[in-house]
Amino acid sequence: TNGRSCAKFSGDNPNTTPDAHNLYMYLDEFVRFGCSYASIETSSEAFFRGRLQAMQFDISAYTNVTSEHLNIHGSFENYVECKCDLFRQIKEDGYAILNVDDKNYEKVRSCCNCNILTYGTKDNSNLQIVEFTEEVDYTLIKVRHLEKDYSIKSPLLGEFNVYNLCASIL
Repeated sequence: TNGRSCAKFSGDNPNTTPDAHNLYMYLDEFVRFGCSYASIETSSEAFFRGRLQAMQFDISAYTNVTSEHLNIHGSFENYVECKCDLFRQIKEDGYAILNVDDKNYEKVRSCCNCNILTYGTKDNSNLQIVEFTEEVDYTLIKVRHLEKDYSIKSPLLGEFNVYNLCASIL
């Protein structure tokens, strides 16, 4: 969470999403080392503090909103609104990957002006979580995509990891 890396280097960051000056400096560093793509964890605090105002994103994923960070946002509604900023900044030809099972799905979806891909347990999800079973040291997940079923064995435990993995698959 608090770092940056590519095939040729790695470094630490003082916070999840650095300020705009450092973020652009890091992205420039990636380009100079031959990287073509970057994956960024965008914190709600970074949006709240304007660190990502000028950024446009090709793809963004939404898993859920919990009641953390209310000390920064003041209310749950403000927190959700801040999370929506990410989806307002996706390019029109970009993609939003959304969890249809999250109670804030409709609110987040309404902020999108781009292509939308969904995942979750609902039948109409682009990637449907059919079932999952946790064992002692792995999770078995059955998903459905385009009417075909796939089995996944993950070393990650916990329902939240099932959702995170499905977001990354899309």
